[in-house]
Formats: sequence, C-alpha cells, structure tokens
Amino acid sequence: MQLRPYQDRAVGAVLERLRKEGDRSTLLVAPTGAGKTIMMAEVAKRYGGRVLILQHREELVAQNRAKFVAVNRGAPTTLYTAAEKRFAPHLPEHSTLSATFAMVPTLSRNLARMQPVDLVMVDESHHAMASTWRATLDRALELNPALRVFGVTATPNRADKQGLGAIFDSVADSIEIGELIAGGYLVRPTALTAEIGLEQQIRGVKRVANGKGDFDLAEVARLIDHEPITQRVVDLWRENAGDRQTIVFCATVAHARHVAEIYQRSGVTTGVVTGEDDPAVRAQTLRDVAAGRVQVVVNCMALTEGYDDQLISCVVLLRPSCFESTLVQMIGRGLRCVDPALHPGVIKEDCQILDFGGSLAALNGLSQILRLDGAKEKAPKEPGPPPMKPCKQCRAAIPLLARECVLCGYVYPPRVEETAEQRTLITPESITLRPLNVLLSATKFAWIDLPDRDGKQRGRTKIASCGKAWAIVTTPRESGVWHAFGAEAETSRSPRHLVTGNLELAMNMADAFLGQQGDPGKYGRGSWYMKQSPSQAQRELAAKRQIRVRESATMYEVACWLTAGLNRASIAAMLRDFAGSLGEGVAA
Repeated sequence: MQLRPYQDRAVGAVLERLRKEGDRSTLLVAPTGAGKTIMMAEVAKRYGGRVLILQHREELVAQNRAKFVAVNRGAPTTLYTAAEKRFAPHLPEHSTLSATFAMVPTLSRNLARMQPVDLVMVDESHHAMASTWRATLDRALELNPALRVFGVTATPNRADKQGLGAIFDSVADSIEIGELIAGGYLVRPTALTAEIGLEQQIRGVKRVANGKGDFDLAEVARLIDHEPITQRVVDLWRENAGDRQTIVFCATVAHARHVAEIYQRSGVTTGVVTGEDDPAVRAQTLRDVAAGRVQVVVNCMALTEGYDDQLISCVVLLRPSCFESTLVQMIGRGLRCVDPALHPGVIKEDCQILDFGGSLAALNGLSQILRLDGAKEKAPKEPGPPPMKPCKQCRAAIPLLARECVLCGYVYPPRVEETAEQRTLITPESITLRPLNVLLSATKFAWIDLPDRDGKQRGRTKIASCGKAWAIVTTPRESGVWHAFGAEAETSRSPRHLVTGNLELAMNMADAFLGQQGDPGKYGRGSWYMKQSPSQAQRELAAKRQIRVRESATMYEVACWLTAGLNRASIAAMLRDFAGSLGEGVAA
C-alpha cells in the first residue's frame, strides 16, 4: 500500500523519535480523514516486534484490525476484548511483527495476564490520562523497561486541561486539515456565521474551570434552547443547506432533543443521538443516516469523534467552543470525500458550515482554524519535520501553529478577546447569517479583521500590510457592497479607492495592490514581525489613541490597528462621497 506524501513524512518522523535514545514515547496529531490507522500499521511494520494497540471503543477494534492486516499481510493478530482474551503469538521465524488489538476497559481488568510487548500504540490518545489507560501503560513498562509508546489523536487538548506530557515525551508531527484539503483528500468547506444577536450573547457566556475551560454549555442552552430561536435556525438551514445530509451539534442533551423535534415538525426526517441512548437504538439511527433514510442527525457531543459518514455535507454548530481542536473535530465530520465505490452516483464537492455560536469568527475564521492559508506551502518536495516552537510554559517543542501545548496543557491566549459584552435580547429576527471569508487562503499577506465602532467583531473590515504599503477592504452596514482602499506607507498622501464590488473582487484588487508595492516573501505571512511582540513606541502610541492592546498581540497587528485608526477619517470621507453615507463599518 503506497502512502500519501504527508503519511510517509509522519511515519518517518514517528520512527525517528521512537529510535532516539531518551525519547521513550511520541505523539502524532492527525485529523479525521488523514488515515491514522494506515499510518499506525506502517509504523508497526517498520518498527517490528510485539505490538499492542489500545482502543476505547469496541466497534473500532475489528475495523482497525482489518486495515492493519491489509498493510501487514501474514503478521499474526488477535483481539483482547470481552469476547476474546488473547495475545498474538510472536513467531520471528514466520513474521517479525505480531499485533494484539485490545479494549482498554477489558485489558485493564486483566493486567496480571498481560504479556510483554515492545511497542504500545495508543489510539485516540487524548483518553490516555484516564486511570485505566495509565495502569495499562504502567504494567506494559513494568514487563518491558525498554518499551516504546506511540500515540495518535485528532484532538490532543483535553477539556480538563491535563497535559499529555506525563505520557508522551514529544510531538513527532502534526498534520493539518488544510493540508488534506489542498491535496484533495478532503472536500473544501464553506461557512456562514451568525451576523447579529445570537453569537454576541453566546460569546458572553462564562467559561468553566475558572475561565480556563470551555463555555458553560448549560448556560448556552438556557440562552438558545427556545422554540422560536430553533425554528429560525431550521428555517435558515433550509434556506442555505436544505438539500444536504446534515449533522447538528447542540449544547445539552435536552437541547438536542428539542432541536430534533423542531426539525421533525418542519417535515425533515431527523434522528437524535446522545450518550443517554440505548446502544441498539443509537446504532439503528446511524444506520438510517448512512442509508439516507434520515437527513439530519442531531447530537450532543456523541458524534464529535469516530463518526465518519461520507454523505454528511453540512455541519450546524448550535454550540460554541473556545478551542480550535473541538471545532476542527466537529467540522471534520462533514469533510470526508465520497467513495464512488460505496456511493455510486453521489457527488460531494464541498461541506457547508453553519455557525450560530460565533466561534469561527472569534477564532480568526475558517481559513485560520483549518490552516487553509498555508496548505499549499506546507507540503515540502522532500519529507521533513514541521516547523516547531518552544511552549511558553514547559519549553517543549510543539508545532509552530499550535495554540495549545499537548504536553503540559498550556493554552495560548485567544487572538480575539472574548469579553462579556452587554447583552441584548435575542429575537428570531435578529439571527441572520453572513458568509465567513475563506478567500484569504490564496493570499500571501496576513489579513486581520477589525471591529466596528462599537467594538464588536462582525467581519466588515479587514486590513493587511506588506511593509511598504497597506490595504483595507470594508463594507458599510447592511449594504453588501465592498470597497478596497490602499496607500503607500511612506507617503503622506491619502489612501486611494481601489475598487467597489463584491467581497471577492475587493479582496483580489487589494491583494494585487499589496503585491505590486511590497515583497510578500519579506513582508508576508512568514515575516519576522508576525511573531514579534509590539514595541514600546507602538504601545505608547496605541494608548495615546485609546487602542487597547491585548497581551498576545503582535507587532504586525498593532501596526495595522494604528494604520486603520490614522486613516479612518479619510476613508470614511471617501465612502461618504461615494455612497452618501457616514462610512459605517469602517473600524476605529
């Protein structure tokens, strides 16, 4: 079986870590659709010896064993489950490899019967901090002090913020969804996000665990679990994605049941899946979805991982999250390509995301969350390790784009502050959707969103700089017409109006202007000041102009904020002359 380029790179990085003296264990971060089972099988094939694969869900054991055997034909394999408690015989004269696929709940109750192994592979490694997993790993190390451990997960960051550094010494590689989309292994997402009303209240909900955890979802449900609001959500879904197989993520179990009821009352075949369901009922619901008998499946954190129905082409987010990893998991449910052998005649070109919690915009947009911006540039001509950075807390090497350290649990401050702004009453009429820009994936410049005059982030104004020049694209409130402005940074001349039209035209014109004025290789996304802290002079000037600089701001961001503030009046005047308005939507 021929590996994909990123798979070959990741397998090589894992083996290098496992064979490095003093690096007893390593972790691979791989999203839905990356083919983690194939990569695990290839690591086992090249490493050899007695391998133990730990899993937490029985339905995955047989599935992963079948894929493993396809890569390692002839290697003896067994299951260690409630029905079959056997370790694979190791016969070096016949095969250099043997593998045992074990359910952790079963094996942890039979540790006295455990046999020595050379390599433990931990599937869904973010579960490995649980006591049963720790006890199993400790027993394996006791039986073989030379043991090596390899873990794979799509969501390394746990909600309880326990870092995985107690188990894993390093992160060998981190595969981004954007890389898979660029390579054609996943479909491309498009997104609509809540415009006004709903997302502002949700973003003001308190975070649990003293502000370090995710939003209090019970409080989220109290805000949005009302029939008129849900009916509005269903109507907007029907308008924008009503012909698509859909998965809906809700805040609580009760919320999920209420949402499913409204969908059903609206004439949509709908199923609901929660952790409280009878397993047989849950399995039948998912079979109905897979067969097309059910169009919408509503859930409360029951299908965030391990659910991979290729027909899902719409994801509705009726719950927020502070964490990119959780959003990536939910969005990933709809990104799988359709296998024509399994679904002949079905065409799936993209996945529509409907975000009613404002998380995508608050976490810098879909392009940033899925790393769409760097996908084409990330794949090197020859496999090599990803760029790394030291964690601010434990100093361990972690992927450059990581926002959370999987080893110690440190969370980098969000790029957009999540403040509890004054709330307004939610009405169904106030809930609207706007496109969330994914066009920036092609630009080499770093565009950032600016808030409106009231301080709220609505995605109506964006700014970028190339060092020698800057450009702004903006749309007046409710107009839907976009304007692009640009100016050379070293002149005192007012910015000039580049173009008026739709968002794509404005972005393309602004991006072309920057490309003519400056070198993106020197002043683009990868330049030094994208990672540099603001200078003291910048901070003083920002304070003088009453621009609040958050702790995690960069020199580039502050320069853009200052530029926007200095030129707001002239841009507003041009908009006023052009459209007879006061330039609402141009940020201060």
